[in-house]
Amino acid sequence: MAIRNLKGKRVFITGAASGIGAATAEAFAREGCELLLADLNTGGLNGTMQSIRQLGAESTSISLDVSNEEQFHQVAGDIIANSGVPHVVINNAGIGAHGSFLNTPMDVVRRVIDINLYGVYNGCHAFLPAMLEAGEPCHLVNVASLASISPMPNMSAYAASKYAVDGLTEVLAMEMSGSNVDVTCVHPGIINTPIAEGQSYNGDEGRRQEQHLGEYYQAHGSDPAVVARDIVKAVKQGRAHLWTGNKAPLTEKVKRLSPALMRRMAMKMARTIGYA
Repeated sequence: MAIRNLKGKRVFITGAASGIGAATAEAFAREGCELLLADLNTGGLNGTMQSIRQLGAESTSISLDVSNEEQFHQVAGDIIANSGVPHVVINNAGIGAHGSFLNTPMDVVRRVIDINLYGVYNGCHAFLPAMLEAGEPCHLVNVASLASISPMPNMSAYAASKYAVDGLTEVLAMEMSGSNVDVTCVHPGIINTPIAEGQSYNGDEGRRQEQHLGEYYQAHGSDPAVVARDIVKAVKQGRAHLWTGNKAPLTEKVKRLSPALMRRMAMKMARTIGYA
């Protein structure tokens, strides 16, 4: 049940204070949607809200720690009671972590999994029952990463979390087939977002990566607006998978044709930006 006309639809987005989340909020605002925007970064969220207002769309800001199951369900209940069931739920919030497997502390690993994986689980659990009960066309969007098929050295926690999001979303798509809820897994490639600034860098190799990562993203990353526009198209078309941004579509094709070649390409790129 693709949502071909988004005008007046309610869209809930996590991680909406910056990057892909903020750009996606603006893209849906241009479609005439009502935005429900969640993040812990209230300052950044206010900036997104201002952009939404300038586009003439209605929006509500919500302070939310996506890893907190109880808080997420409370927020979802309040939204459903006060605004109605969202037609589109986008689980986008995420953090990164860099450093070799042995140099990445377990508390960092747990934090990455809590936000990147359990944050998505919480969003699905909090909204999916009401979306199904509503009966009208709805769409669940989970943002994974290119790292879910082509990780690089020194990002084990991040890659593990995104592989899990990919698997979770694939299962949900199968379980929701034939229902009123479409499910999309988004795999952004190299995107010029502030995520590089907020990542955890561990060990000497992590610190080396920190020196190069932001510069590389700025030089080679796609604008988040590219991802945002593609997410809107995916919702309208009811697509199950979306490969978007620099290197993502090509990487997906190479991975299918030759996993060994993909690994060699990943290692070459890793050396370029200090990952190996």
